[in-house]
Amino acid sequence: MPRAAQAQSGTPVTCADFRTGTGLEVFAERVTASGQVHAEWTPDPARLCAGTAHEYSFNLVSDGAGGALVAWVQSGADGADLFLQHLGADGSVAPGWPVGGLALCTAAHDQYGPWLAADGAGGAWVVWEDYRSGRGAIFASHVSGSGERLQGIPPDGIAVCDAALDQSGAAVFSDGSGGGVIVVWQQRAVGPARLRAQRLAPDGARAWAEAGVALTAGDAAQSSPVLASDGAGGALVVWEERREGGVPRLHATRITTGGAIAAGWPGEGLALCAAAGAQRHAVVAADGAGGAVVAWYDLRAGSGDIYAQRVTAEGAIAAGWPADGVAVCDDPGEQYGPAMLPDGAGGAFVAWEDYRGGEDGDIYATRVTAQGALAAGWPTQGVVLCATPEAQSSPALASDGEGGAIATWNDARSAGLAVFQSVAWSSGPQPALVSAEASLERVRLTWHVPAGSAFQATVMRSGEGAELAPVGEVAADAQGMLRYEDREVKPGARYRYRLARVREEALELLAEAVVEIPWPAALALLAARPNPAPGVLRVALVLPSAQRAVLELLDVGGRRLASREVGALGPGAHVVELAEGGRLAPGVYLVRLTQGRASRTLRATVIR
Repeated sequence: MPRAAQAQSGTPVTCADFRTGTGLEVFAERVTASGQVHAEWTPDPARLCAGTAHEYSFNLVSDGAGGALVAWVQSGADGADLFLQHLGADGSVAPGWPVGGLALCTAAHDQYGPWLAADGAGGAWVVWEDYRSGRGAIFASHVSGSGERLQGIPPDGIAVCDAALDQSGAAVFSDGSGGGVIVVWQQRAVGPARLRAQRLAPDGARAWAEAGVALTAGDAAQSSPVLASDGAGGALVVWEERREGGVPRLHATRITTGGAIAAGWPGEGLALCAAAGAQRHAVVAADGAGGAVVAWYDLRAGSGDIYAQRVTAEGAIAAGWPADGVAVCDDPGEQYGPAMLPDGAGGAFVAWEDYRGGEDGDIYATRVTAQGALAAGWPTQGVVLCATPEAQSSPALASDGEGGAIATWNDARSAGLAVFQSVAWSSGPQPALVSAEASLERVRLTWHVPAGSAFQATVMRSGEGAELAPVGEVAADAQGMLRYEDREVKPGARYRYRLARVREEALELLAEAVVEIPWPAALALLAARPNPAPGVLRVALVLPSAQRAVLELLDVGGRRLASREVGALGPGAHVVELAEGGRLAPGVYLVRLTQGRASRTLRATVIR
């Protein structure tokens, strides 16, 4: 899925690219705050690794100067290894870095699941799961912006904890006090898995107890930690905990720079919501006052909704917030997978996958204020960012540097284009792209402004060697929708559309849409749904012909677990169940579809 890291003039975004047919090769593209591909990047995104090994499981963080550090897992001679690359603001490999990436850890057996935290000096910490000993352990490394391991860090990293116990599911966050980090992980001895935390100094020295510190005094199963800075060298930690009935509920605590639970916080953690139903997939954003806003996937109504809660630095629910959280979106359709960004005023922007329109998800967003209400002027159930007929999923948010946000997401539209929409939330009605549908014969564009706005604009277009020029006029209808259809298009061409209007005698360019006109139907493998899947994994695929085609299920090391011939299904779209009706063990899998010389791959997660 796309991951966004804040940069000075844009958002570095990495995405999987399957053009070479050699597996998951990591590519990168940079998008400016106005939603445009950065002018200094070449049309074909910079490739991070020139090798032919399979590359997958990647993450990135800003270098603070317009570029990004990107970590990924790459199959090696003895399991999966970990690599790191530094891209400059122009998309090229930073000076002094190997073209194929820095081998961060090539220890025996598998390294998996890298997570990064910026060190504030152009470098980054990388934390991962490591199986060199035959069982999971959490390791870390600290690398400067010039590609050097910081003094005290050995070539294959340091163990965050020496305990001979199964460790997994780490999260990492900068401690904000000189280049150190706080790491939280799941550890299992006898009984349920519990969370522990450690603070690492810039040279890797452990600042707290050698075995780390426990986050609570309870004994219930804990998992899925997420962190935010408390602004004082410590961190707010939110996790899923299964107490009575085994239903996952969210709890939080604040750990100080000295490794103690902050005064005022309950010893067993603060419960964020007592409503019935599971609470999963939390995201957290610091509120700037030592507390945080937390959003999550909530099942109190049976179908999934998005709720949020704010906790104070003192360990209490913030005044004015409902005891069981505020409904960010509780539309009768399914909402899933929230992403969040601080709004700079104690509240947060929240984006999510939304299934109110059917099986294929759309992307919606809203803003929650510091007082626990939806921001004035926002639709009750969120503003739609993208609702094309194809599936959108996995939103991510990054600051636009002007008080708004840039949203990115996975997009399965036929043109194969990942759409990056700049969402401007400033004064006055601002158009947001609803859909950009491309076919061989036409482009259909829809924007939205608040209902009742007397909004008119000129549609501008560039492409096919032409400069940006007016091609039509649009006006908002009673529901605030602006629609435009362009029939002067060519298959395979790429067009940019922008709304424009004159304000105070100056031309103001607004929401942009970038569209690629597809060629005739090609091989496609679409995102698994649901994802994560509860034991049974289904994928949607498109076959252009009845030629022999193979659908494979692989583990993260690239080992084939199951294979199925699907060419006999014939041309068209199909939904296929993996493992032929059997239930899959929880974990992360790769699904690969091959027909002739074409190959498509996606990643899917199975839960209990």
